Amino acid sequence: MKAETEPGPGKAQLNLPFSPELVLVPALAFSHSGHRLGRGGGFYDGLLSGHAAQAFKLGICFAFQLVETIPFESHDVIMDAVMSD
Repeated sequence: MKAETEPGPGKAQLNLPFSPELVLVPALAFSHSGHRLGRGGGFYDGLLSGHAAQAFKLGICFAFQLVETIPFESHDVIMDAVMSD
């Protein structure tokens, strides 16, 4: 049996017993305006628009992952800040 390392379809909602104040968000790339390019599973969009909607959203990446623009859709959650090396 293979262990799941990422949530599959339909598992994007995470029920936490508390509301986090800070969420560190990884991605394949971030734009300077806070948009992110994820892996397409919707896990972070589900978390950040749901239970952690009021949390400070901090994108974390390497400098080479910062780009000028990233295509986005209306349901994509924008980061409050992005931090790189």
